[in-house]
Amino acid sequence: MNGLARSMSSCSVRKLACVASLVGLSAAGCQTARPNDRADPYARPGDAALNDPAVSPRTLLEFTDQVTARLADKIPAIPEISNAPQKVVIAVGAITNRTQTPSNDFVTVRSKIFSDLVNSTVAQHAMIVETLEVMDEQAARYAQPGGPDRLDEGRYGAGGSARYDPAITYILNGEFGEISRAAGRDSTYIFNWRLVNLKTSAVVFADRYQSTQTRTN
Repeated sequence: MNGLARSMSSCSVRKLACVASLVGLSAAGCQTARPNDRADPYARPGDAALNDPAVSPRTLLEFTDQVTARLADKIPAIPEISNAPQKVVIAVGAITNRTQTPSNDFVTVRSKIFSDLVNSTVAQHAMIVETLEVMDEQAARYAQPGGPDRLDEGRYGAGGSARYDPAITYILNGEFGEISRAAGRDSTYIFNWRLVNLKTSAVVFADRYQSTQTRTN
């Protein structure tokens, strides 16, 4: 092979390498630009979610996070709880839905709050339990009649769950409301929460969270 042929051959190799490099960069660029398959639930809602008559998922998630964060901060400062001779009992109660949001959403919200509380610092001061209706259903399915009384107070009946001392039992209830204007295009959502002593009905914790949602159609 003469010098000219070798030069042409080397030039062809360099061209092929350059093309391959450009193709590689192009493919990498396409991969980088590919949208993430996992959407961030806390990201700003798209137009479809914002224009839905229901509250956006982002608002619901932010509300539930605020509830557990505030409880974790507030509960150690509640004298009735911090000065109790034993751990108190907190049952996550119902969420009353007064909006156009599907009620099934609040079943999920309630479950998330329950899980978040169990895994938060609140569990250092309180035993987090399901409501008695849920526990009774589970006991009827799985517990044997005449089973052990967890509190040794003789209040465990056949097919029923153990009852706790109402003096140290607190129910966490929520209410989700909506103020709607402009034929439903402008909504202000208000999430109210109360922690109430079962025996005295005293409210030891109350908080409110609100958010707006504007629809374009």
